[in-house]
Amino acid sequence: MRHPLTSLAALIAALVTSPVPAQQTTPIPAPATTAPNPPAGPPLVLDRVHDNVGIAQQTAQAGKLQGRILWMDAGANVGNLNSIAKIQDIVGKVKAAGFNMIVLDVKPIVGDTVYPSRFAPKLTAWKEQTVAADLDVLRQMLLAAHTAGLPVYANLSTFGEGHKYVHRGLAYTHPDWQTILYEVDRSVSSYGGPAVPIAALDALPKNGDALTALTNAALLRTNRPGATVAVLNFDARVMAVHDGSNIKAAAIAIPPRGAALIGSGRAGQWLRANARPGAILTYAATPRYVRVRDAPEQAITMFCDPLNPDVRQHELDIVREIVTNYDVDGVVFDDRLRYAGLNADFGPRERVAFEQVVGKRLAWPDDVFRTSPYPNQDILPGPYFQPWLTWRAGVIQSWLADAAALIHEVRPQAQIAVYVGSWYGDYYKVASNWAAPDVAAPFPFLTPDYKKTGYAPLLDWLTTGCYYETPTLADSADTGVSPGATVEAAGQLSNLMVGDAAWTYAGLYALTYQGRPDQFARAIQAAAAATQGVMVFDMSQIIQFNWWDVIARAWEPGATPPAPNTIPDLLSEVRRRHAQDRQNGVPPPSFPPYLGVENTGF
Repeated sequence: MRHPLTSLAALIAALVTSPVPAQQTTPIPAPATTAPNPPAGPPLVLDRVHDNVGIAQQTAQAGKLQGRILWMDAGANVGNLNSIAKIQDIVGKVKAAGFNMIVLDVKPIVGDTVYPSRFAPKLTAWKEQTVAADLDVLRQMLLAAHTAGLPVYANLSTFGEGHKYVHRGLAYTHPDWQTILYEVDRSVSSYGGPAVPIAALDALPKNGDALTALTNAALLRTNRPGATVAVLNFDARVMAVHDGSNIKAAAIAIPPRGAALIGSGRAGQWLRANARPGAILTYAATPRYVRVRDAPEQAITMFCDPLNPDVRQHELDIVREIVTNYDVDGVVFDDRLRYAGLNADFGPRERVAFEQVVGKRLAWPDDVFRTSPYPNQDILPGPYFQPWLTWRAGVIQSWLADAAALIHEVRPQAQIAVYVGSWYGDYYKVASNWAAPDVAAPFPFLTPDYKKTGYAPLLDWLTTGCYYETPTLADSADTGVSPGATVEAAGQLSNLMVGDAAWTYAGLYALTYQGRPDQFARAIQAAAAATQGVMVFDMSQIIQFNWWDVIARAWEPGATPPAPNTIPDLLSEVRRRHAQDRQNGVPPPSFPPYLGVENTGF
């Protein structure tokens, strides 16, 4: 698909090249404050200044280019894509709704595939829905979509190889693939007394004798007859003790960095005997290493170790199989292209490899970090914490580089993309540095060495989960929502962090707007304004809510524009111009002072 631009260089040269004005703390609307095709409700006021940052953004706006992606989750859409007729019908609706790209999930979290694979089982059922074993959903989608002029990108859940809800996947078959998590066994004691185990953190006791620690006072809103609750401050001093039958009336508050201990039976007896107001208790935390199967906080995905050579090869085998056998327009790696968490992976493989990098034997895990024994307090970084963050991010970057080289070798025109959550401040924890290497942003982990692990230059486009209810910064001022918790602010941050290294498309979660189609339409327009396009997740909800017309009306009137990533050589020109600006001393854009919400889009 080629856009009628005669000179890409001339187009970019015509764009504004001076630095963006200093970041404002309130939105600055353009004189035309409403979107061209506004949904019902108040006018859509956009921050036109900071929605116009970067060469990629300015290029897309000047060329009237816009990515419009519909994501099709494999499991959720088994029943929607289980026949050729349904696939053809869906493609027609996608086209009519104004989308210009399809992402088809071909290997979801469970690790099964929607096509016949030599390396993974075929997905034939999910929940109550089934699909025939001989139906190649990927091939039929490619046939229908390409006939309609729509590109198709195959999505892979890269290091997720099993789903805990169904207890199935290759990570169950190969337990040595599973990531190993650093957890702790917590306990509490009184002066000179034996330690009492803390069975769980931020969970109410599941049996009559268990003791648990709570940092969230919302868990203490219902009476629990027979239980005892002790409230401790930041240094484990007992501030108050409450009878469980009076929890609701007591309106218990947890002090900053403090916790509440709750127990009944023998645990309650221990609290009544030892947790008296004014007493100082002693917390302890002993390291424990568990496979992801046995880690309750990893509730869904069976994450594999990204350093395991068998895991890395398996994922590359799947990639090679797809780009060899199918005429896909590209490959997408979703949010399992990462480690399972900050506490992963602490197995012997990672320890040996990291010690080789630093050149010494480490006190493990304390030289990396130590989990505070206090339930509501941060980790205690060790002397090798930052090198550990950088090294893990390099592990992810190196696999993606291998995958990119493979894709370009087999199918040179195929593109590479990634989905991530939009709050970049989360991603050092999981070693996914989706930024450009030359980005300027005030994150403490973003050291010169860490910046080198930025993998945006390996991509053609990236979509971020801007999964917020509030569309614009102006809306946040009207509703009292934090400015950072808006689609527009999340899109601005995403665009800034990618920094012209790839095209950026703000992602929306349709379920967020259930029952509010006008709000969904506003969110589409906010996403399209702040980045170079929109990704909508998931098609199953669009079908459930029958929102095809809502989406069609949300776009600017007129024919569906091309996506910028479909214009040959345009991204190369954007990158060239960006590098020229940096070489000429043009300062990077100012960083918006908006904090996103933790775990958004994960």
